[in-house]
Amino acid sequence: MWEEANGQNGTGGLLMLYANNLYNNGEISAKGMNGGIARAEGGSSGGGSINIFANIIKERGNIDANGGTTGGKGGTGSITINELGSVLNYEEKIIQIPLNTVYTIDQNKLSYIKLNEIQTEDLSIGTISYETSDNAIAIVDGNGNITGTNLGKTKVKITDLTNGHSTYIIVEVVNQPARAQIKLGTDFTVTLKENGTVWTFGKNDKGQLGSGTKDNSNKPIQVLEEETKIELGNIKDIDARENQVIAVSNTGEVYTWGLLTRHYTENQVDKQTEEIKVYASKVNELQNIIRVSTYKGNFFAIDDNGKVFVWGKDYKQITKLNIEEPILEVSGDILLGKNGLVYKLDNLNEHIKYLNSIVSISRGEDHYTFQTVEGRVYTLRKK
Repeated sequence: MWEEANGQNGTGGLLMLYANNLYNNGEISAKGMNGGIARAEGGSSGGGSINIFANIIKERGNIDANGGTTGGKGGTGSITINELGSVLNYEEKIIQIPLNTVYTIDQNKLSYIKLNEIQTEDLSIGTISYETSDNAIAIVDGNGNITGTNLGKTKVKITDLTNGHSTYIIVEVVNQPARAQIKLGTDFTVTLKENGTVWTFGKNDKGQLGSGTKDNSNKPIQVLEEETKIELGNIKDIDARENQVIAVSNTGEVYTWGLLTRHYTENQVDKQTEEIKVYASKVNELQNIIRVSTYKGNFFAIDDNGKVFVWGKDYKQITKLNIEEPILEVSGDILLGKNGLVYKLDNLNEHIKYLNSIVSISRGEDHYTFQTVEGRVYTLRKK
């Protein structure tokens, strides 16, 4: 009679990985140790267990948790990947709706983004529901129709009920007339009243007050239009930096004043000179502009299609920036896209890494500030 001589069963391995970014270029393995080999048959090798905790995984190698087969048949291992998975994304992060008008959320702009490249599951958009955080600002129905009911901002939550994922967009209900603004230049202040008139006070040696003179003023005075010499009105957006000011009207017309740069050619040589404009001077080449800004002697204007035009110290003529993404806002040398991404003026082909779902930007003297759709604020210091 033969005695049983089976090898001893092997033990499964246990491997736990914690990483922010995991790059797997070889093999991740938790194979169990092989059982012994005897006269009858080898013992079973244990199945391994792998637990991975990572935000982003780039996989070029193999992940194996099954038991070896040198002895008996290896046990089946388990692999658990604990990561953020796919996130629901809507292409537009900020939606501007004129008061009492309707915007319809386009489900074709909804998609899932994989945060983990090892992930094999592809999620499809399921049944969508909508919810606004403030019905006093905007209401939304079951078909994604958002109606602006009062001026202000609110969040709209978009939920995929089938897959259990949600995302948010910011809805800003705006009125065609101006909202009150205050901008600061060098030793002077510009204010925009809700009635569309522009008022300035402070230093005026470069005509930055737009009053028709270079006299300083310690009390607010109205800006005058160059051609008519009457008060500038119907303005909806302004900006000021250093000694120059820019404004845009409700009809899309752009005005600048203060210390401006003029380019010219002399003896086939490109030159530039500074000139002072003491009145608000209309920029006739531009139309359908909705937002304006200025920075270090340059002016920026955004039209109703999100195209950006720039001119001034560093540009010989009005130039349309070569960027496909529609732009919502320009502050200094950074641009905010409608997709919630931020771009640098000197590299429009790539957005700034790690910044997404941004709804507001600001450029300071030596730093940048960004606000996300969730209300978080981040600051980056310029090197």
